[in-house]
Amino acid sequence: MKVSDDFIKDNIKDAAALMEMLSSESRLQILCRLTNGERSVGELARMCDLPQPTMSQQLKRLKEAGLVEGRRAGQTIYYSIKGDEVGAVLNTLYGLFCAADPVTPDGEPIASAKA
Repeated sequence: MKVSDDFIKDNIKDAAALMEMLSSESRLQILCRLTNGERSVGELARMCDLPQPTMSQQLKRLKEAGLVEGRRAGQTIYYSIKGDEVGAVLNTLYGLFCAADPVTPDGEPIASAKA
């Protein structure tokens, strides 16, 4: 992969901010759970095994960073991923760490370190 000087100059702060948000295990797990569609705060708290106040705090940080958006339905707030950048990074992470046969973003197989 060749990185242009324009990327370094213009986008490095945005990329670093995204990586900072993903560096928290809790926030990463929340975003992974949202890849299949929107979920309520309570549903996310149960799925991630986090207390609801902690979940709300993490969702607030993700929302302030522009990575998720909320939708209110009565007393329930539903969150979903906002923008394509998060999904692209999560797909790459899934391919590297979660897939049965890990692949690069280009779909090339990755030799297992366990072999």
